[in-house]
Amino acid sequence: MSTPPDIISYQDLRKLLLLQNIPPASLKKLAAENPCKHINAGRIIFRRGQSDDAVIYLIKGKVALSDHQQDEIVNADSSAARIPLDNHQPRQCTAKAITDVTIFELNHNLLDIIKANDSSAGDINVSEIYEDDSHVDNQLMYKLYQEYMNGELKLASLPELAIRVRKAVQNQQNTAHDIATIIQSDPAITGQLINISNSPLYRTDSEILDCQTAIARIGLENTRDIVTSLSIRQLFKPKTKLVARQMSALWKHSTHVGAIAAVIAAMLPSMKPDRALLAGLVHDIGILAILSYAEQFPQLVKACGCWHSQKPGS
Repeated sequence: MSTPPDIISYQDLRKLLLLQNIPPASLKKLAAENPCKHINAGRIIFRRGQSDDAVIYLIKGKVALSDHQQDEIVNADSSAARIPLDNHQPRQCTAKAITDVTIFELNHNLLDIIKANDSSAGDINVSEIYEDDSHVDNQLMYKLYQEYMNGELKLASLPELAIRVRKAVQNQQNTAHDIATIIQSDPAITGQLINISNSPLYRTDSEILDCQTAIARIGLENTRDIVTSLSIRQLFKPKTKLVARQMSALWKHSTHVGAIAAVIAAMLPSMKPDRALLAGLVHDIGILAILSYAEQFPQLVKACGCWHSQKPGS
């Protein structure tokens, strides 16, 4: 730790969670009074079970967080670095510098004092939430937080069929028969694909009745994109009618963005349209998790009139 400490800019501090609502003047003072620390590779930053009341952010380098069951690697260039390293007291993990690292550390109590004394932060009301909170939106937030902390948060992921088809199409040795064998594991998507092959866009004089012939008519790359879209579409099916309108609007928005992304990517030699399409389809996929959890709180959905009254495109 022979390198002199750095003063982090307040612009960089504003990117960190817990510090986003602090005004620039207070952030500049916070940075000046708490210069960054440099830690050599291999050194322990803190240990599991340790209590220190410190809020520690990774600014440069890589850190391994270990709870004796698994290791998580945090890179300073990733979004995970915006969150304090294991912000629990006592610590639930041991943090070890994999490379030479730079950290920004401040006392949790000092942060509370700055927020309390800052007049411009007076409009921000922070309070504890509980499972039996009288406000149903807080109940939803509590459930999301608890399941996230317990590693039980249910998030949508790219369907296995879409992944298998995309990998199979990448292999130029695979034929329409090989791709059809994979797709036919899902009868619903197989039927939809055959219907599409008989649509005005692809229809010829003869009607198609099997998956392999449908793929031959549509083409491998178009089949890949269609199966990807159909597979992801299944994720947007609500379990109840409460959020059906929101799911439908979200799917329309996602397909719109996916189509635009694919068209733009086709104009750029360094971009692949199929990847751009996929990115557009899943760019808001996190909302699915919130809507899925919201279904467990009918009174919240019914109370939020804007969900039901919102018009497409508004």
